[in-house]
Amino acid sequence: MTYDCAIVGAGPAGIAAAVQLKRSGAGIALFECREVGGLMRNALLVENYLGFPAGVDGNKLATLFMEQLESLSILPFHEEVIAIAEDAESLLIRTANGSHRCANAIIATGTTPRRACIDGEEQLEGRSLFYEIRDMPEDGRGRAALVVGGGDIGFDYALHLQKRGYKPLIVARSGPRCAPLLRRRASECGIRCIEKSLPKAVRQTGGMLEVSLDDELVPTDYILVAAGRKPRLVPISARNRAAVSFAGDVRNGLKRHIHIASGDGVRAAIKMLCRISKLSNASN
Repeated sequence: MTYDCAIVGAGPAGIAAAVQLKRSGAGIALFECREVGGLMRNALLVENYLGFPAGVDGNKLATLFMEQLESLSILPFHEEVIAIAEDAESLLIRTANGSHRCANAIIATGTTPRRACIDGEEQLEGRSLFYEIRDMPEDGRGRAALVVGGGDIGFDYALHLQKRGYKPLIVARSGPRCAPLLRRRASECGIRCIEKSLPKAVRQTGGMLEVSLDDELVPTDYILVAAGRKPRLVPISARNRAAVSFAGDVRNGLKRHIHIASGDGVRAAIKMLCRISKLSNASN
């Protein structure tokens, strides 16, 4: 089977593209190796999405997006796309499970976290050091969590962790660079921020982690890195680049605005619909 269009990534951009294409009658395949929703699932409260005057929990919004996909019978392939190639007739979406043929593809793979460059970071990754809050244990049980990063993501993570029962502490390389609203909320919740300091190394000491800052040692149970993100790229060997479009943060950089990503997904879908129509007319 050859799909009219494959969409790689089911964050806001990929979901919006899939909905637009499906409603227009295109045959589509949506790929997402993790949960539908992307970075929305990390957000404690999405306050700038229209239709929710009091804001909406990121997981709740992602669930609503998933329900809209289901209403259109769009069921994602939960497979990681490892490459996009081509043969004489079509693009090939390669996954660990095989290949899927499509005439066009929209890449909406979003971003991936940057490392904090802390000595000992790799050895603890996935056990007591994480890059996304959705990967941490749900129940904090009063355990300490060191958040590395003083931007919007870092402060949002700290507030989210406190809601889960953790005791968060933020470490910022410079002063806080978050929205004033987030800084005020963190202060009101008693969340401390160590400014102008940088974690140098981390080591396991008994059942705790010990983090070396510029001038102090900080014990903690977990580390959550919020040191920025970079585009999540998929290797593309296909030469027919007109058949491939990019949407969302992978194209625009880290915006973290659902409306921007969704609109960009619709833009990419409309572009592909025009191409699908031209190819159809040419074949007739």
